[in-house]
Amino acid sequence: MRSAAAAATTASAAVAAATRAASPAITPGWWQDYAIAVMTDAARQAAPVNDGRLEDDLAGLNRTFTPALTASVLATFQTGYRPVADALGALTTAKQLPQTCAALVAAVAAEAFTTNINIAMAAGGDSTQAATWFLHSLWITLKALGSPDVDGEITARQDAGLTVPSQIGPQHWWQGGYATWHAPLAGPRHRPVDRGDAHRRYARAEDDGVFRRLDPRI
Repeated sequence: MRSAAAAATTASAAVAAATRAASPAITPGWWQDYAIAVMTDAARQAAPVNDGRLEDDLAGLNRTFTPALTASVLATFQTGYRPVADALGALTTAKQLPQTCAALVAAVAAEAFTTNINIAMAAGGDSTQAATWFLHSLWITLKALGSPDVDGEITARQDAGLTVPSQIGPQHWWQGGYATWHAPLAGPRHRPVDRGDAHRRYARAEDDGVFRRLDPRI
């Protein structure tokens, strides 16, 4: 049985590979900058920082990550949750991924499925949000099962009358169009950490010289 640490390491490696494939700007160095910005935000209360620069960097880093958000969800779906990872592994070993994918496509194409989703979409509020998340999860599942053309499957369902919000429509579902559920990373989501050299890029050059040792990149 894999340990939680091993599962987390596998998932993080898969997320790193998937997000870089989806957005080449997300390099190992980018993750380092992202971590520094987030953890510095968490340490705001421990030391004065250049709030304007930090806010700008966090906003820019989150914008870069958004187009790769679904790719990171897919990688986590495939590797980070053991029951799903084991099931996908078994299907792969048995060479049953195409058949399973076809069965899911057929289920989504059923008239009753279209009717139920459309009712939920028309209801508004939490019902619409849940239905949108459900469809987004279905598209990710199709991708995990090896569908060669998820966009084509979505278009086919739309042509058959399924209500598909634009943010999870063809291409948009994969390119970060659906991100309202994702809270951008920021300091309040993490416990404060001890300040150190990594945070000096956001230090303010105070008159008393305490923060004169600034990161060379400033």
